[in-house]
Amino acid sequence: MLDRKAKITKRTVDAITTPSAGETRVWDTEVKGFFIRVRSSGRRTYCVKYRVGRAQRVYTIGQHGSPWTPEKAREAALDAFEQIRRGGDPSGAKRDAREALTVNELIDLYLTDGPATKPAKRASTWATDASNLKRHIRPLLGKKVANTVTKAEAAKAIVDITEGKTVASEKTRPRGKARITGGAGTARRTRI
Repeated sequence: MLDRKAKITKRTVDAITTPSAGETRVWDTEVKGFFIRVRSSGRRTYCVKYRVGRAQRVYTIGQHGSPWTPEKAREAALDAFEQIRRGGDPSGAKRDAREALTVNELIDLYLTDGPATKPAKRASTWATDASNLKRHIRPLLGKKVANTVTKAEAAKAIVDITEGKTVASEKTRPRGKARITGGAGTARRTRI
């Protein structure tokens, strides 16, 4: 790894030679901890290096090019340092967002771990819950991050189920067919 210091400008970024192996880092002379990393693939990435307690962290701002110019990346670095000064951890927040559960993953977790936490609930009720969640909630909210679903989105999903927007026909066995209907009753049973 080759390190050097210079004011990060477009001319500086364009002048950095791509290393044959490893990476080159050019540290900004104006903002301490702000640097651009150039990998052997030619990828140029703006980053910030900082500490949280005793641990060193590297927060990736973005790849050089639209929308990240050296000036915008420097502003983002200053914003990250301000967040760090107030006790935040931008790299940790990014990691937490990446690791957040989707509604699909939450449904799977509920259906696998739920029976152990609620032993008094009948198996037939678990089967109804599984059917309602998989056939009605998954198509409407499944790909959303679970902790970002608002009350309004959840209420809209119930209204959509009531209005029959999740109606479908599903093949179950070689000669079997499930007719998935919505309606008010299904919407009531889908609320957990």
